[in-house]
Amino acid sequence: RGGAGAGGGRGGGRGGGDTHEVVAMTALNQELVQGLLLARGPSDAAGDGRSSAGAHTPGGSKGSKPAVAPAVDVDIRVDVDPEDVERKTWAQLEKKGFGENAITAAMKATAPAVDAERDRAEAFNEQRRRRTTRALDWLILNCDDDALPAQFREEAQLQRSKRAGKGAKRRTAAEGAQLASTNSDEPDSNSPVAILVSQLRVAGFGPSAALAASRAADGDGATALRELCA
Repeated sequence: RGGAGAGGGRGGGRGGGDTHEVVAMTALNQELVQGLLLARGPSDAAGDGRSSAGAHTPGGSKGSKPAVAPAVDVDIRVDVDPEDVERKTWAQLEKKGFGENAITAAMKATAPAVDAERDRAEAFNEQRRRRTTRALDWLILNCDDDALPAQFREEAQLQRSKRAGKGAKRRTAAEGAQLASTNSDEPDSNSPVAILVSQLRVAGFGPSAALAASRAADGDGATALRELCA
């Protein structure tokens, strides 16, 4: 009984004093709770002894924006070897009959388009397709005739004729604009000078040269031709 009484005394002593409940939690949960309490201000965290200024919270310092992860370059496929794309493109062009010099020139001329059109973000087959298509288009338009495989000669002739036609139209438009700006006093359409200008233009002379020669010859074709061919 004496022992029991002593035990009772010890129990009574604990009951009479301040008791604190101990809660087990992980370090991460402790940090979360502490951050929430400090974020509410000193009045709500009395006795803590720390002010809320500069307090650590899970999102960073109080009042600051959450840290932003560094940007990741998603425009390059790390699972595609650029050198492998180049090798396979080269092999395809060789199979089509192009020689080493022609392929080298085509690959060099079309290389800037790889970055400009963001090829590196695509899968291997798409990168190879784009690289081969661009190089082949360049070869059809620019490859020397003697280095052009027979199977592409007809298409090359067609595409080059189209390009030449577009270039001629642009040159004609530019020459016409220049002629209009420098020769506002064009001759009457029925005058000998105007008729001779038209004939010389059909023969292949430029508008400015044809007009100048026709005026100098006063509409005489033989004199204008001597002037132009001198």
